[in-house]
Amino acid sequence: MMGHLDIKEIDRFLSETAYRGILPGLNCRVIKENKVIYQNAYGYSVKSPISKKVTKNTMYDLASVTKIITSLMIFRLITEDKLTLATKLTECLSDIRIRPELNKHIGHITVFQLLTHSSSLMAWFPFYTAKEKNFYDILVGLLPGLIQPENNEEKITYSDLNFMLLGEIIKETTSLSLQEALHELITEPLNLSSMTFGPVSAEDIAATEYGNQIEQQMCRDRGLSFREWRSTRKPIIGEVNDGNAHYFWEGQAGHAGIFSTVEDVAKVAQFFLKGGDWGGVQLVNRKLVTKSMEKQAGNRGLGWSISPVFPEGAGHTGFTGPSIWVSPEKNLLAVIFTSRLHVASEPKNINDFRQTFHNLILNSLK
Repeated sequence: MMGHLDIKEIDRFLSETAYRGILPGLNCRVIKENKVIYQNAYGYSVKSPISKKVTKNTMYDLASVTKIITSLMIFRLITEDKLTLATKLTECLSDIRIRPELNKHIGHITVFQLLTHSSSLMAWFPFYTAKEKNFYDILVGLLPGLIQPENNEEKITYSDLNFMLLGEIIKETTSLSLQEALHELITEPLNLSSMTFGPVSAEDIAATEYGNQIEQQMCRDRGLSFREWRSTRKPIIGEVNDGNAHYFWEGQAGHAGIFSTVEDVAKVAQFFLKGGDWGGVQLVNRKLVTKSMEKQAGNRGLGWSISPVFPEGAGHTGFTGPSIWVSPEKNLLAVIFTSRLHVASEPKNINDFRQTFHNLILNSLK
């Protein structure tokens, strides 16, 4: 049952995008009212050294779409009364509590502020350039610059540090590794067969960048050095692309590190559209789920982004190319996985592509 979706128009748009070389390949799934109304795969998951076509089972590096999964783990802990949105870092992270400088400067930051990127924490730092040190000791060394001045009216600074800290909160609250927490809180109850932190060794995995070329330049721009970069002569396959997640957090972090198929991420999106109910079990408080997809601070929900890329509802993108979009009003979701970094030339910003795709779906459904 395909509804009124203009399949030919969407096929044409996606195939043209894939074969123009903007993206090596892509995989997508669109679901409305619990029915798959569109799914397809185009192009290649790996272009070199051996070409492989994308399939519906290709696993992708979720990059920052990991943040939606991390948010969901936090929501489960809130629903179980182990945390609240008002919980402060000093209350849930002993490593901050025992360091006076950190406690003074960031101990007051709440779970809500981390989820909405309203904590004023600096946007990015390559922790791996100081990997011999403890995470919290590096944070002390970044003071006072760790907290940025309020530089915009919305007081939002999108920062991976917010979600690294949420990952740390999950570990301390559950006494589990992030992989164990992911299994216990998300993949087992939602029956997700592919979703996991890397590294992964499955046969069907999409490649990303040829080494961390972009991060190498970001480090050079900051006058920071690192000698353990992966080779730029071959693509990264099965290891998380993000430098902090790979080199510093050994694959498991709150901001990046999860791999998955489109099918499993679509199930996560469905879980949000179902209001936190799965198989008749209310795993997450319904009001919290609804609140998460609405503006809470600036252009942010709880974990989610509200922006023109997502014409209705909320979504999230990842640096390597994936995105997730949910429209509660339309009971509609779309998951698009691409590997925009797996190209020989400079990678393109694909937000226009995402926005056009989402609008095509909405316009077709009118």
